[in-house]
Amino acid sequence: MTTATVTALSVDLKGKIWAAVEGQGLAIWDTDSNRWYKPKKQPYRYIDKMVADNKQGVWLMPGDREHSRGLVLHDGIDAQWFNPPSRTLEAPIDLAMAKDGSLWIGTAFDGLYQLTVKSL
Repeated sequence: MTTATVTALSVDLKGKIWAAVEGQGLAIWDTDSNRWYKPKKQPYRYIDKMVADNKQGVWLMPGDREHSRGLVLHDGIDAQWFNPPSRTLEAPIDLAMAKDGSLWIGTAFDGLYQLTVKSL
């Protein structure tokens, strides 16, 4: 990873460092093994923003070079897509995690959304 372009960083609740590597997707620094690994499930190759979830993993927002299929919650192994009812988030531009566990999503065209995930 010494020559890679990192576009976003986050640290999850377990202390793992998540890096978005331009054109390559996710890389995770495993603090137990002291090594980088790439999850098999790579939802996006271009990621602009990441925010740690308050329970597990990180939320990912696609980069502008990627066709958005929605926001992704990645736990290091599996990836789940989330969108508002009846639509796909076309142009998310920012993310914020609230203390209550809800995810706030700012968009370029559709204003602000609050995503509350009841159970995963």
